[in-house]
Amino acid sequence: MSTLNVQEYGADGDGSADDTPAIQRAIDDASDGDIIYFPEPSAHYRIENSNGGEAVIVIDGDRHANNLSLVGDGRSTVIKMADGVSSTYRMLRHLRPNGFSVTIRDLVFDGNKQNASNADASGTAIEYRSSGATGTGDMLVEDVEIRNCLTNGMNVQFGGVTVNRLTTHDNDGHGIAVHTDSSGHHDPAPVFRNVHSYRNATMGGRYAIDFSGGKGVLEDSVLEDSVNGGGTKCSNGQIEFTYRRVRVQNNPSHSFQNTGDDEDSTIVFDDVIFENGGLNVRLNKSANYIIPDGSALLATGHEPDNRGQIHVLQNATLDASSADVYSNRMSSDEGLNSETSDQCVIGNYYHYENDGGSIKERTNLRIDNQEERDKTNLESVPTADEVGAWTDGERVEDEPEEEDDSEPIETDDESTPESWTPRWASTEADWSVVTGSEYEGEHALKFEADGTDRTRYAMSWDTVGEPSDVEILDKVRVPEFTENDSHGYHGRIYLRSSIDSGTENGYWLEVETPSDGFRLAKYTDGDLTTLNRFGTPSENTFYYRRFRADGDTLSVKIWEATEPEPSAWDVEVTDTDHTDGWVGLGSFDTEAVETDVLSVGVDGESAPGPFSEVSRPPSVSWVAPGDGETVRGDESIAIDVSNVEDDESPTVEYRVDDGSWRDASYESDSGTYVDDWDTTTVQDGAHTLEARVVDADTTDTETIETTVDNGIVVESRRSEDVTETNATLVGELTSLGGLDSVTCSFEWRAVGSESWNGEGTQTREATGAFEATIGDLEADTDYEFRAVAEGSDGDTGRTVPFRTSAADETSNGLSIDRFDVSEKTNPTWTWFDVDWAVSDEDRELNTVVTELRYDGTTVAAESTSISGDTARFSHDLRVRGDVDEIRLSVNDTSNETRTETKSV
Repeated sequence: MSTLNVQEYGADGDGSADDTPAIQRAIDDASDGDIIYFPEPSAHYRIENSNGGEAVIVIDGDRHANNLSLVGDGRSTVIKMADGVSSTYRMLRHLRPNGFSVTIRDLVFDGNKQNASNADASGTAIEYRSSGATGTGDMLVEDVEIRNCLTNGMNVQFGGVTVNRLTTHDNDGHGIAVHTDSSGHHDPAPVFRNVHSYRNATMGGRYAIDFSGGKGVLEDSVLEDSVNGGGTKCSNGQIEFTYRRVRVQNNPSHSFQNTGDDEDSTIVFDDVIFENGGLNVRLNKSANYIIPDGSALLATGHEPDNRGQIHVLQNATLDASSADVYSNRMSSDEGLNSETSDQCVIGNYYHYENDGGSIKERTNLRIDNQEERDKTNLESVPTADEVGAWTDGERVEDEPEEEDDSEPIETDDESTPESWTPRWASTEADWSVVTGSEYEGEHALKFEADGTDRTRYAMSWDTVGEPSDVEILDKVRVPEFTENDSHGYHGRIYLRSSIDSGTENGYWLEVETPSDGFRLAKYTDGDLTTLNRFGTPSENTFYYRRFRADGDTLSVKIWEATEPEPSAWDVEVTDTDHTDGWVGLGSFDTEAVETDVLSVGVDGESAPGPFSEVSRPPSVSWVAPGDGETVRGDESIAIDVSNVEDDESPTVEYRVDDGSWRDASYESDSGTYVDDWDTTTVQDGAHTLEARVVDADTTDTETIETTVDNGIVVESRRSEDVTETNATLVGELTSLGGLDSVTCSFEWRAVGSESWNGEGTQTREATGAFEATIGDLEADTDYEFRAVAEGSDGDTGRTVPFRTSAADETSNGLSIDRFDVSEKTNPTWTWFDVDWAVSDEDRELNTVVTELRYDGTTVAAESTSISGDTARFSHDLRVRGDVDEIRLSVNDTSNETRTETKSV
């Protein structure tokens, strides 16, 4: 065995000279068992595909020595593509393995995409190529970093590949792509351990790791922060893929989905976390999904997509019969949705704070045990700092918790009061009586559960029975909030409650740690629904809570015990789920809650309390505009009034600069008093706005300051009819600033240019839209424009991007045939329907991606997997925030891409 130094073969490593021939000579000259050594360079080893082929450096099992090792000095040894790459490249390609063995260790591969001259070229760092393969290899990649490739970081097309401690990031395609079906040689399946794949998938429809087809295993790894794509997927040709102790987080598209149609394929999730995805966990197609005995799948914090956080559909099967499935904190949707035509079995289903409830559809779904339980982590799954190149691959143990040295609250010998029954997960051991001078009567009932199992604890007061119309008054405090804000659920009072653990029913009110920390909610057959959140509780503070059910109406008010009881309810909602049941106390967390006073009124009676009703005068406050805000044009006035009885109709007015009072009218949707103020009736500058509410006895006022600015106003609207060389720019003059006429025009430039070009100068004597057409543009280029108005007080609109169409490239037959946009924006969402049609003469269609963009960044995206020669569909995208551009992209299985944009 010899060590062949690439520098002794002529590689300079200065970043300037072409080191490709020297590196290839060293590989060609090696004998079995030799080491090709890359010492730390002065800059980096520069390589290029000047021979016109895709492969830059080749190791071929038919003509090179066996058992070779390519070894560097770690992070400092960088092999980098040369500037100006214009054609497809594979930095290092292994051909025809046939039992061939190669090790790659302690190297960095940099695709240098930032300086490529052809961004549409395909570029990969390491490829295990299937061409001519008759077996599998014995390949090892260890302590390697891959970055900045034009497409995928690594391609694996046959079995026998082991990857350990790999970091792959900032690649435009997949971080890793596995498709052993390309060769048909699957065993032993490729294994990937301690992988950190992040900030990949700049191109839509790509993933941190793509298990396309065949077999593969991913263990102890983190897939995160894809730019425009998802976490991971499986595709056509799949046989069996296993995810073991994997964390998939913060990816804007699907955390997982299956785009293949292979029957009887197997996908295994063995302790896997899917969190904070833009789209859900989609268990679809014909695959058999397995969560092994004793393991868990945790999905949490995904964005809404109307299909549930975990969605089982088509003819997929799910076997989690002896496993745990958690679905928590799904925004606006349900935790689980089963629409499969086959069998879905879950041993333990735990759900928590899913806005739409725990389950949407139950088609072919069997759950052996279902309950509310929070979980934010699986201890066996690593975090990002524990995996990747040059980590030790060992899990970092959690620090032991410090022992609590505080003195316990003294308890007396009294047991749980008579006529109380523990409910749901609670036992008598969770309840005790404590003493102290701070309590009414110097006694209070304390809840505190043993252990750390956060679940549904309750205890009913049997003396009250199971009333329908009922009101509870209690005085409660949480001595200390949980340090984790997401774990602060304490101090519940229940009414109309029933059923045993797992299928609880009833309404309840609780204390939480964060802002909006009082919550009114319900259980219906075990499903949790939040009815309202409000207020900001403090720890170690006594509160009175009055909670009333009267027919279909639930009413709540909460106030500090040192304050008089307010006259108005904080919350009133209508709900028809529950008509009667037991009354009681409880909690969700295990930590201490103290109930000092509890009283109940039934049959419409009010629960007796220590304070009488206090009449408070009405008060007024400004909602819009805000104090110090600059306004122009028609400004919406909104005024809030509190402490008003339901049967009162107060007079609410406002005025400008001590002028005449103007009436504001009540608006039920917002709960405020509103009007429109035409700011053009006053001069530009500072003005005072005063609001007042008047009832029979009192008047309350509030004054704010605003600045009116109604000078010349121009808006940059959109680009239209954009071709390879031309574009029509549209602006709008919305105010002449008191002038008879205003000169309007456009400024435009290529993105990155320092100077602007002028076009379309015209004189406007009235407000309205204006436009100009510009020409001689470069194809497939990003431009930007802005509308300009000149006068005594000129104005410039925002900068709006647009992109010219690509030059006519018909050789591969891939095209976008329709790209129509319909806007459905409302006050809450910026919302668009995008209708599209695409075609490919080569019948190789793969993926269509639609993106909403703002200021050069993608803010929402949706993708659809397609095949064949034509496809048409529509994407429905929305986002809370601004959008200035919509981009549609289609690619084929040869990685050819077409893209069109529209500014909005």
